[in-house]
Amino acid sequence: MYFHAYTGLSVAATVSLVMNSVQLHKNFFDVVVDLTSSKINLVVFLNCLVALLCNVYYVFVWLFFGQIRMVENKVRLQTC
Repeated sequence: MYFHAYTGLSVAATVSLVMNSVQLHKNFFDVVVDLTSSKINLVVFLNCLVALLCNVYYVFVWLFFGQIRMVENKVRLQTC
């Protein structure tokens, strides 16, 4: 449950960064330069990407294996 909230906040932070940059700059090139020039923006984008990839991993595990046992769940949480 906490990881879903973390992912939601990460996506919200990324969307807010993009929207702020779009409001500041009218050109697409200027928006891209603004988003990629700041290290904090890159960290936020990477954080969002990792959180979304972990969620994709959980969906694939649920899709292919269904409900897994408690022991398998502990091992899965330690690897991601």
